[in-house]
Amino acid sequence: MAYSKKTWLARLGQGLNKFIFNGGSKVTLDSSPDLVTQEGTPLSAENMNDLEQRIDDEFTNVNEAIASLVAGLVKTTTVTLNVPLTGSGYISYTLPVDGARIISIFPETGKISNNNGLQLTPCNQKGTAGQLAYMWYNRPQTGIDTDIPCTINYI
Repeated sequence: MAYSKKTWLARLGQGLNKFIFNGGSKVTLDSSPDLVTQEGTPLSAENMNDLEQRIDDEFTNVNEAIASLVAGLVKTTTVTLNVPLTGSGYISYTLPVDGARIISIFPETGKISNNNGLQLTPCNQKGTAGQLAYMWYNRPQTGIDTDIPCTINYI
């Protein structure tokens, strides 16, 4: 999740404490409370920008922690898939380990002659090692290779 910082600007000008009564005459308002028991934190561009920075820093920390956690969970293996030369449909492959949930699969670049727009989409099946799982393939143009080495990421 990304956080979009806002830059707060101070209001600048002349006569910023002047207001107009409904009748049209201008008045200047000065703060004149009977009793101040605590000054409070001023609402200023400096304070608001500090708040924005701290929020942005924490979003960065949380996103880095999540990425680190996910990186520790995701496992990778390679398989060779027999993909028809053209067309689209489902092909099967064997799940690598018990309880694996496939999160991504893609052809290993440089190990095939020409994938011609090959797209592979796992169906996010979860099961036991050796069980067949299925993925959707789409190959809009005729390819050269049918046995495609692929990397599978799973958790």
